[in-house]
Amino acid sequence: VSGEGIDKNFPVCYRPQQRVVISQPGDQPPQTNKIQEANVELSETSITRNPLIQILQNRINTKYELLELSYEKMAAFERDEVIAADAQSKFNLKQNISELKEKIKTVEQDIKELEDMLSESRKNCD
Repeated sequence: VSGEGIDKNFPVCYRPQQRVVISQPGDQPPQTNKIQEANVELSETSITRNPLIQILQNRINTKYELLELSYEKMAAFERDEVIAADAQSKFNLKQNISELKEKIKTVEQDIKELEDMLSESRKNCD
């Protein structure tokens, strides 16, 4: 299961719209034991019944952001390697690229594990 093509606002579980209480001027104040509820739309996160799902989604999003930054950094190292004039600079850049490739492999594995956990959590949500 891949999270490819799913943005951070992808709904995982459906939560029915809650009751909204709006008071008009001149209305009696609501009783203190009544709770006013509103359907709050969060611009960056989805509301889920299972907090683990939201945590996993946030971790996956963070890992994807790290992966994107790592790819950009590697592209910059590769560009610098092409234009580097001296052997020492080329060697250092190759070392940086090699280390970054290992980091990318680790992050990709972390993403796969988190997506597996998310998939399992979604199954349990139903």
